[in-house]
Amino acid sequence: MEQAKSLELEILLTVKNNKTVPTRKFHELFEQGWNLYRSKFNELIVKKFLKIATQVPGICVFELNSKGEYRIDELLTESAREIESTNSGILNFLKRFQLNEFRRDHLSQDTTVLETN
Repeated sequence: MEQAKSLELEILLTVKNNKTVPTRKFHELFEQGWNLYRSKFNELIVKKFLKIATQVPGICVFELNSKGEYRIDELLTESAREIESTNSGILNFLKRFQLNEFRRDHLSQDTTVLETN
């Protein structure tokens, strides 16, 4: 998954899993890396994946709306497809490698038989 989408997914999941963190402290969840996330976070607000809600009087928090929830599903599905594709490629490589090893072993056995005759 490309870095921008990975950042987006991290932010959306962080919002989903931290429903009680006040908006003014939200950036602290990302510790020293907030500068990396800030522009993607602002983009998510502009695209209306997030909203600000009042949890208790005077305390605002970030929440996902249905569009944000759908985006998480979309990004997770895309990531799962990429992982599946990578796994498939690795399995094919291993199968070819095993076949080549099998052929090499049999070829060396064949030449050993020829050399003894």
